[in-house]
Amino acid sequence: GNGNATLSVRDLSHRTAQREEQHQRDAAQREVVSALPVPVIISSRVRNRLLYGNPAAAELFGFNADNLEAFDTRQLYLDAQDRKTLIKAIKAGGGKATGLELRFKRGDGTPFWGLIASTHLTYQGEEAVISTISVIEERKQLEERMAQSEALLREILESAPVAVAIIGRSGRPRFWNAEFARQLSVFTKDDPRTVDTRLCYRDAEQRDRISEELRTKGSIRHEEIAEIG
Repeated sequence: GNGNATLSVRDLSHRTAQREEQHQRDAAQREVVSALPVPVIISSRVRNRLLYGNPAAAELFGFNADNLEAFDTRQLYLDAQDRKTLIKAIKAGGGKATGLELRFKRGDGTPFWGLIASTHLTYQGEEAVISTISVIEERKQLEERMAQSEALLREILESAPVAVAIIGRSGRPRFWNAEFARQLSVFTKDDPRTVDTRLCYRDAEQRDRISEELRTKGSIRHEEIAEIG
């Protein structure tokens, strides 16, 4: 009778209070995430739909936060295959993927490089992925310019008419051009990577002095070296 009825009312009241507490926690978390300057999105794992996006993400990707169902998450990526790459990385990482560099599209269609970190979760009863995306376009452009400069420098050094080499502390070359290899072949037919160039000096004292000056001053100029003939 009355005892069972009272228990049911109390149980229902307790569950209602739990739901209200969870709702308040969710609202507080959304408020915090909304204030973040970093784009944050929550996307469905089974549908190509956004479930949540903070203002920074809405501005970057050009979607309407009040009408997420109209936005296809495949529009985020310059290459739609990258979404599959992300999902595979999350599975391989036990529910997490960090440090992935992918090509995305801004709301106006402009491509950019982004660094994404993603975690699997359940959101509003649906299997989902929460992701933060950092724009790294400037860094990638700098890396590309550096790579081009290094390639150009290597091409210049390779074609230089004088011997050029970078020698490690062990005396073994780490880089050498064709002219250095030709001159080195006068002393040995071994692979340049295995040759201790310190043995090419005729004067051991001069060799040690040059090594010490390089170590302390960082450079030497106008030094005539007597090589083993």
